[in-house]
Amino acid sequence: MAEETASNPLDQRLRSVAHTAVDRALDAAAPAAQWIDEKTRRQQEFARNAEDYVGGHPVKALAIAFIAGIIIGRMIL
Repeated sequence: MAEETASNPLDQRLRSVAHTAVDRALDAAAPAAQWIDEKTRRQQEFARNAEDYVGGHPVKALAIAFIAGIIIGRMIL
């Protein structure tokens, strides 16, 4: 009975349509995945640069954070 199903033209057509739909979905998702990967790399690079800066200039980084906090606090209130 399983052999009958495999040779059924309707089954073959449905499998072909499903396979085509999956291929199209993968093709459509590929650019989005590349964009996300690039954004992730940029964020990681930014985080490394910030970590290096703070490690090299801790007092200056603290002063910048403090002043930015005051400015943002004033804008919110």
